[in-house]
Parts: sequence; structure tokens; C-alpha cells
Amino acid sequence: AELSRLLTATLGSSRVLRGLSPRQRHLMYVVAATTGLRSAEIGSLSVDSLDLDSESPCILLAAARGKNRRPVRQPLPRAVVPLILTHVSGMLPEAALWPGGWDGHAAEFLRADLERAGVPYIVSGPDGPLHADFHALRHTYVAHLEIAGVSLRDAMQLARHSDPRLTLARYGRSQADALGKIVDTLPGG
Repeated sequence: AELSRLLTATLGSSRVLRGLSPRQRHLMYVVAATTGLRSAEIGSLSVDSLDLDSESPCILLAAARGKNRRPVRQPLPRAVVPLILTHVSGMLPEAALWPGGWDGHAAEFLRADLERAGVPYIVSGPDGPLHADFHALRHTYVAHLEIAGVSLRDAMQLARHSDPRLTLARYGRSQADALGKIVDTLPGG
């Protein structure tokens, strides 16, 4: 629900932040939340990083650009492809998808868009405060994989983790309301 509010509020904004229009930021958030790519990875993408015509549309990330220094072929949901096609229409193959030096400041414009959406930037977590920085979109991605019933092995591969404990410990934390719904299904509940 918070992601939906963020996306709606971003599209409704008139502010250009760090050189990015509301439509550019909206698509960036969609790509981050549906691929799990990190801000620096997204910042490195160009039009020729896209393989949208194959049976499985994806983003191609050069080895030098990924955290683990391996080439990445990250699947894209088909529903995102038309948004990307509209965005890249008329752009040269080497053109950056989101130009400018914004990736070191992604939390800054995300925070402004979250505020507009009425979504808190800081919330209490089990181990202290949690911040809705750009990396939170990666957490959202893995949480959506879990909600969709994706196996741990597949979630680990899609998140590009080398250790399943990282996928479970850092990203697989169930929210209190989800846990409450689970215990409500127990006998006597």
C-alpha cells in the first residue's frame, strides 16, 4: 500500500528533484521495486542495458556495475515494459536511463516523494529505527517475492545473494500485522 501511495504521489508531483522529473522518478521507483536493483546499479543503466524484445524481458547489468562484479540478467515484469518503452522512446542506445549524478542522493528525493505520499521516512523496527532510503525499495522487492510464494532458492537468486541467510535475515522479516494474521488462523484464534 505504501509503495502504491509513493508511486501515485510521485506522478502527481510537479517538482523536479536532482534533475529528475516526477515521471522519471516514478519509473525509477517501479524498476527498483520490481527488480531489486540498487541505486548505483540503476544509475549505471543506459538504453542498451535493456532487453525488452526477448521472451523474458530483462535488464542487463555489466559485471563492473553489479555489487558482486558479475554480469546480471535481471528479469523485468512484462507490465513494466510499456512504461520503459515510453520512457526510452527517441533516446539513443548509449543514453542514460536516468541522467545526472543523482545516485548518491537518491534518499534525498525519495524522502521528498515519501513525504508527499504521507509515508513515514523513519519507522520503528525490531532492532531500532528503519529508514525508507532507496535501498528500502530492494527490501520491498524481496518482500513481494516472499508474498508471491517464491521459493527461498529463487528469491536468493533474484536478489543476487550468495547466502540464503542474508535473504532470510535481512529481507525476509515478516511484518507484525502479517504475523498477526498468521496466528489468527491457528485453532482457537
